[in-house]
Amino acid sequence: MTRNAASRNRHEGSDPVAMVDASAHRRSEDAADAAEIILGRYLKPGHWPARAARLRFTQSGQLEHVLSLYEKAMATDPREPAYPWNLAAALDRLGLHDLALVYVQRALRVATEVGDKEWADAHAHLAWADIALNAGQPDIALIAIEHARSLDASLAVEGYVRRARRAVAPREAHQAEVRASADNRDSSRKGKAVEHLVASSVMLASDFELNVSTSLVDDEGVDLVFHRRDSPVTLAVQVKSRSWASSAMLKSSKFTAQVRDTTFADRSDLYMLFVAVDSRAGDYGPVWLVPSSALAERTAPNSRHRRRFAASAHPASHDQWSEFRLERSQLSDRILTILTGLEAMRSS
Repeated sequence: MTRNAASRNRHEGSDPVAMVDASAHRRSEDAADAAEIILGRYLKPGHWPARAARLRFTQSGQLEHVLSLYEKAMATDPREPAYPWNLAAALDRLGLHDLALVYVQRALRVATEVGDKEWADAHAHLAWADIALNAGQPDIALIAIEHARSLDASLAVEGYVRRARRAVAPREAHQAEVRASADNRDSSRKGKAVEHLVASSVMLASDFELNVSTSLVDDEGVDLVFHRRDSPVTLAVQVKSRSWASSAMLKSSKFTAQVRDTTFADRSDLYMLFVAVDSRAGDYGPVWLVPSSALAERTAPNSRHRRRFAASAHPASHDQWSEFRLERSQLSDRILTILTGLEAMRSS
């Protein structure tokens, strides 16, 4: 992308003001030439430097000197786009793509401001796109490509577009993965909060006749274990919660959840507790306390080995799960009743 440096005769003339301009221009060129001498030790015309050469430059401590010299040239002659352009070209070849992107954009801005079409034409914008892609900025590259197209509709830009789209795709996939990971973390935190909310409210409502234990691991699908005080009999409960803010609950008062078959077992001391949660109020209800035997009988695992539970939260509904629907205030009594039945089974 490197172009010829600005002409040394550009500002020269007999006018005193022009002579001052020419003097400033020569100082700018002297600074730029000094920088190019340093860069010439690592960059050969027409060749991209080897990795070893790039490494030598970055370890030499000369980057700050080169930038200082070019900044002096640009400060002395701020209307010359060749200086930021040539610096951008060198930095790009040396693998310093982020810095190169800054200076090529500066070159284009200066060229546009002074009306220098040579440094701001369609090909210049494609060079901008190329550096943006090297810097891992495909969004900026796509903007540069559109600018190039607007300046020359016949320009072949398809290769640049493909490179930009290939760069965008994995980034978007990564962002989606990050969002999913964050959603999973939030879901896990909400699930634990609901479990503790249910446990504490049940203990309080039973006047502490009920005790509750939580599970350290979830590999058996048990979240809470209830037992009556001074009784060895326990009731294992797997908790599935959904917020009233979800679309299905808001629109049709329908609670839906999926139970993994790998953590589900049909046994007399395992129940499923489906909990509708009001997150804003820190409250819950209704709930469905469903025996694992009933869930096993009334549902079947799908191709992903999951059972789907779908029940109406409307008080007047009479679907297949309505017999298990409870208000929050009824939950502790129902658990005590179930434990009484399990205790009777054990003693018989």
